[in-house]
Amino acid sequence: ISKNRYVNIDLDWKNNFMTLDFAYAYPNPIDENYGTIRLETKNAKSLEVKIYDLAGFLVKVFKKENLISNVNQINEFKWDVNNLEPGVYIANVEVFGDSKIEKVIKVAILK
Repeated sequence: ISKNRYVNIDLDWKNNFMTLDFAYAYPNPIDENYGTIRLETKNAKSLEVKIYDLAGFLVKVFKKENLISNVNQINEFKWDVNNLEPGVYIANVEVFGDSKIEKVIKVAILK
């Protein structure tokens, strides 16, 4: 009988799951005419970003479908904020695959 305390854990199972590793806007706050929403995913089939103002009105929707499975992907959306008022906006990020992951990002516009 061995009395060692080592545990061997196989972490390869994680490679089969869908993940949303990072979701953010840059620059944040946006002080020019454009900002970028960046999502880093794995095993996602599609994604959607809905941007709302603080009153709850839908301002913009970004979508990507038919994403490649089993790879880490960086998806970026260039957001033209020329016609928007300065203030705080909420981006609701939804990533779809075998399940769904949601995340909320706050974005400020200063221009």
